[in-house]
Amino acid sequence: MLNLIRPIGWFMRYFPDASLAPHFWLTQLDMPLIRKVGPAMDIAWAGEAVVIELAYSLPKGVPQGRPWAYMPIYRVHGLDAILARLKSKGLSAEKVSESGGDREAIVLDPYGHPIALRERSPIAALPQDAEARRRWSRGEAFNPGCKSMPEGFQEIGWIQRRVADLARMSDFYKTVVGLAELGTENSCPLFDLGDNVILELVPGGVVMTPPEDRKEADALIIMRVDEIERYRAHLESHGTRIINRKIDVYWGEVCYFVDPEGQVIGLENARHPGTYAPEKAALTEGLEAERRWREKMGRQPNA
Repeated sequence: MLNLIRPIGWFMRYFPDASLAPHFWLTQLDMPLIRKVGPAMDIAWAGEAVVIELAYSLPKGVPQGRPWAYMPIYRVHGLDAILARLKSKGLSAEKVSESGGDREAIVLDPYGHPIALRERSPIAALPQDAEARRRWSRGEAFNPGCKSMPEGFQEIGWIQRRVADLARMSDFYKTVVGLAELGTENSCPLFDLGDNVILELVPGGVVMTPPEDRKEADALIIMRVDEIERYRAHLESHGTRIINRKIDVYWGEVCYFVDPEGQVIGLENARHPGTYAPEKAALTEGLEAERRWREKMGRQPNA
């Protein structure tokens, strides 16, 4: 399935309403707003071709304050200056740690969800680190028609997934989801989510009752894929539960499934350039992801 998986498209978080989250994400963190989708959703740029989707539609009755499973980690430069700027906006780090030359700070949104800021060691050896350094030094960035990323923020570089059974979940993401392994750091398995984003599995999670609908999740990731019907059949052949089988959207089709510990993962299959009708618009960040994918496949025809 590796040849069907494109780079991650979204980190998505659901909130009960729009009273607190927009101020945190768009004013205090100063993430660039790409577009608003009515009163129920804000789409913010997360660097490169990845977006943060803030959805204000968590159904009533869905428990709040559940143990977090997904944490976005921003790749940053000049962590101390960033923390001083956030403090001036009323946002203080809950934790600052250092390990192996990396420095990391964790801040909490108004609902207690963590967001990490990671300043990587200048000699970090993963290919994603080398490519990030190259892009940063050359000033390369993709801007989907919005303001720039906040000073010192490069991109979402990692999605940390906290799991209960590290071995079982590592096998799931490798065998069923089909992500390429990148090795381990601090005994934590790493997987390639595409275009410099890494899935980092860490212990400490809990098994949740699977939701009936993706809107019952408090957070999820959405991967871009090709041939979504074929990918869906692959998942089902491994006994994976599909919760939202097919949702048509104006730029393509999305689908949602749950992993063995009850967390939701989305799939997005966008229409290729040249197939758009007047009512079928293209997403700017999706077109950029398409360009990058074609460039990669041109370099690696058997990828």
